[in-house]
Amino acid sequence: MKKILTIILCAIFLCLTCVAFSSCKPTDTDPSDSKATNPIDFGKKYIYEDENGYYYTFNSDGTGIYEVKYVHESIVDPQYNFTMSGRVEFVWREASDGAVYLFEVKTHYNEDHTEGHTLDLTTNPIYFSDDFLVVSEARYIKEGSELDKILKDK
Repeated sequence: MKKILTIILCAIFLCLTCVAFSSCKPTDTDPSDSKATNPIDFGKKYIYEDENGYYYTFNSDGTGIYEVKYVHESIVDPQYNFTMSGRVEFVWREASDGAVYLFEVKTHYNEDHTEGHTLDLTTNPIYFSDDFLVVSEARYIKEGSELDKILKDK
């Protein structure tokens, strides 16, 4: 009788333990959680550090824009001059390690864009901080951030 009662009590405790663990809150990297774990400031421009006219803007709905306005003037020969001008619309998704990846949806070239040059969206992971984002070795500073103010005052 004691053995049967012990087995029944163990089974009840096992079931209660399973129920307790299944009701735990999902982790921050759970893909079913619609909030990003990155400190993305939606609607703000993340401007390329040397201010060449490249910037990203991210929206909370998982979309964004990569805007480019770059004029290259060759010191060798004017025939090598070109302008890259336009925007790439993208959707973004966060991976389980916190990296953000971009997927191109549509590209629009402005009238001053030089034919034969393309606006390429990065396929590398993007990592965010409160004041900037990093993709490969390029840093984009968040417009109006504390870091932006420090760099402008130098």
